[in-house]
Amino acid sequence: MIYILIVIVNLIFGLATASNRVIGFFSLLGLGWLIASDYVETNGDYYNYLWAYNNVDSGITPFEKGYTQLELLAFHHGLSYVDFRWCFTFTTVIILFFAITRFTSNVSLFVALFSLTVFFTDGTQIRNLMMISLVMLAASFLKQLSAFNVVVFLLLVYLSTQIHSSGYSFFAILLLRVIPYYNFKKLAAVAFAVVLFISVSLKIFGSNILYQLLVKMFGGVVQRVNFLTKLQSYTDGTSLYTVLLIWVTIAATTGMAFLIYKLLRDFNSDEVMLKAKILFSGMSMSLVSMPLIVLAPDYSRISRNATLFLFALVALYFEVTHREHQLNSSSVFKITKTKILVFLVIILVP
Repeated sequence: MIYILIVIVNLIFGLATASNRVIGFFSLLGLGWLIASDYVETNGDYYNYLWAYNNVDSGITPFEKGYTQLELLAFHHGLSYVDFRWCFTFTTVIILFFAITRFTSNVSLFVALFSLTVFFTDGTQIRNLMMISLVMLAASFLKQLSAFNVVVFLLLVYLSTQIHSSGYSFFAILLLRVIPYYNFKKLAAVAFAVVLFISVSLKIFGSNILYQLLVKMFGGVVQRVNFLTKLQSYTDGTSLYTVLLIWVTIAATTGMAFLIYKLLRDFNSDEVMLKAKILFSGMSMSLVSMPLIVLAPDYSRISRNATLFLFALVALYFEVTHREHQLNSSSVFKITKTKILVFLVIILVP
């Protein structure tokens, strides 16, 4: 009932208003409550997290060093796993809230889209949600390129990698941020073509080369004691149907993000354009999943993480067009926004 109420309320306010931070904040807290109060019977990963927490002193952990240190800190202060999960979850949603508000005031639409799609998976994999929340907060500092902001970005993304190693994929946001606007479209097209070529080649000729490359690149970097074992277990291949389904979804969502990015350029606002560029850059990281998905379906988490940037970009577009519509009553905005919503429902909700 709480979940349904959150979805309905945030859809209404997200579509009808440009600024709804308060409602969005309490809705995220509501989602945090649903995640934190989850238990073994409804959460396939709950037992794994519980076992790791209760055995954290043994030195045998399946998780990254940063998350393990948080477990140790809580465990030695007498917190049960339930207590730790509540603290960790609410910290995560608060970080996510501040990250979103640095891009858009239309928090409700972000919450609604998040609730209808990846919430069900991220609510189970709480480390993953913390990681992408930190990455989005880090990306928000790139609105202004200064030495301080770049350092903050790098530190926050590195911190995210200590919670979940998927965070390494998002360092490249900084590279995309510094590319001039007029080269962005051409680069996006070339990058997609190259990634697609590599992905198809791996599917046809085998993925052992990619596995060896990942071992060399991250084997000595990722702070996860069983990284190589986990990597090997995640290289058992993916069915052609699953690969094609994920490729189509990545291509469609990335293309949609680029379309919204181009639409926002029409508003001639440097601030809006910078936000849109960063959010599109974050969404573009989903392309990393295309070759990796050949190894195993688990790597689709990278594209799922990147989808949160798309939700923020959609929320930003609705915020800007709502304010513009108050000055200009053109129906073009309504038509475009309807198409965006229908597209999201078709592609992501199933």
